[in-house]
Amino acid sequence: MFGKKIINISNILIIWIVVVSLATLVKVIPELEETRVTVVASLWVSVYILTIIYIYKMWKKRSILKKKFFLLIAILKTLAFLVIIPMSLIYWLLMTLFSSLGYDYDRQIVVKDNTLYLYIKACFIPDSHCECDSYYSDVYIKNRYFGIMHHIATTDYFIGEIKVENEKLIIMASDDCGRDIGKIKIIEL
Repeated sequence: MFGKKIINISNILIIWIVVVSLATLVKVIPELEETRVTVVASLWVSVYILTIIYIYKMWKKRSILKKKFFLLIAILKTLAFLVIIPMSLIYWLLMTLFSSLGYDYDRQIVVKDNTLYLYIKACFIPDSHCECDSYYSDVYIKNRYFGIMHHIATTDYFIGEIKVENEKLIIMASDDCGRDIGKIKIIEL
């Protein structure tokens, strides 16, 4: 009976880690970004608490601990869980921080019934806005029912005007960078 509880806790822990990992991949609308960070951090804390419960239940099981080999494995698992889970949380926080550097929310545009969100990735300092070859823009469309976004386009220029004609999204370059003037991207909606 006690062994089944440990297996159930470990299964719940694995499923919960998968759920939390998938939750970190969801791109939400800018108004909900702070809420998403809070929810994901709370979920990681709950994973850590479940890990501690799992370790406690594992160490409480005395009959298997009599075997020296299992004792070594139990110590390694304990160290792994107590080190890897917090390190993965710190890694996630740092990656969230560093991946958003230079990647800025530009503006929201409502075209017909669709809400579009534009993000830009400008050149890294000390380059100016258009000096490097790695600047681009991303276009996301808001889900009609939830506060999440779906990626619909990436352009190799800064976006100026957006319009919809014949169920096609027409994305034109802004006049900010001289070498991009006249660029257009057309996407089926």
